[in-house]
Amino acid sequence: MVLDHRFFAVPDPQGNYRIDNVPPGEYQLVAWHERARRVARSVRINAGQSTALDLSIPIPNDVAARP
Repeated sequence: MVLDHRFFAVPDPQGNYRIDNVPPGEYQLVAWHERARRVARSVRINAGQSTALDLSIPIPNDVAARP
């Protein structure tokens, strides 16, 4: 996968991720898994504050079910 963006993360084995130094503003966070459809959520980043956003990516058991 090629990402033409400086703000991305790969989750750790527990599914946790962190994206540092994102400027304040409104964003669309997109999560992707090779066996699932992408999941997108809107998020607002406020200056001087941490922002938490939990995502759930439903992964089909059947590999043939890939989008």
